Amino acid sequence: MMPRWDLWAAQPTITARALEWLAERTAEPNVPFFLYMPLLGPHTPIVPNAENRGKSEAGPYGDWVHQMDAILGKVVAVLERTGAIENTIVVFTSDNGSPARSGIGSFGATNTVAELYSHVPNAPWRGLKADAWEAGHRVPLVVRWDGRIEPGSASDRAVCLTDLFATMSEIVGFEMPANSGEDSFSLGPLLFGEGAYLRITTIHHSLVGLFAIRKAGWKLILGDGSGGFSSPRGRILQIDEDGPMQLYLLDEDPRERRNLAMARPEKKAELLAELRRVRNAGRSR
Repeated sequence: MMPRWDLWAAQPTITARALEWLAERTAEPNVPFFLYMPLLGPHTPIVPNAENRGKSEAGPYGDWVHQMDAILGKVVAVLERTGAIENTIVVFTSDNGSPARSGIGSFGATNTVAELYSHVPNAPWRGLKADAWEAGHRVPLVVRWDGRIEPGSASDRAVCLTDLFATMSEIVGFEMPANSGEDSFSLGPLLFGEGAYLRITTIHHSLVGLFAIRKAGWKLILGDGSGGFSSPRGRILQIDEDGPMQLYLLDEDPRERRNLAMARPEKKAELLAELRRVRNAGRSR
């Protein structure tokens, strides 16, 4: 935060600059462009402007989300009006799972959206932002490319945002160096319905470094808690350390309620070996 920082003006200023920049770039149809636009919402601070207050009927937090959605609509409207949408890829995503709090009052506010508006933004996933559980990592990923991606299509494959590097490299014909994007796999097969998506495993960790690995519907967590904001945070184990772990078959138990670590020791050993292999290799691609 800089001197004279104005929280209320931040998002409208970003929006105005982005729309102006887009209008200038789209005036030259043969010149490639890239726009990264951090929308601030739905993170705190909750500062919807007058234009959006009361629009959601879900309080300041709902209005803040409504404002973010309206801004995205304005960006797409520029692309549509100028015709640039015909050869532009639009990607909408987020950085982490939801905190499931309204954010009203302070950064540490405990008012939950569920309590205030009977809405659970993390449902049906377990936990919160920062946890090793599903709610700590599931985020939206919406991609539009007119004429190339089937409108309204969807995929239930687990993907990772690191895949955007290989995806865009493939689309623009950039040959990735061997030492770059070492955990990135092209999403082309899922977006365009051609070929095979090559990601086999995904490795992630919680706020305090509780590692997890997922493969073919299975997920192993190297500890007995969330490793994040949810209770219990639990113990964190190293790859070669013995102790209580969590093993879930997400295809059948997406809410992570049935720990199969004791019942399926062979699956636990398989995933540990894969995690050890990727760690030693320093890459998964």
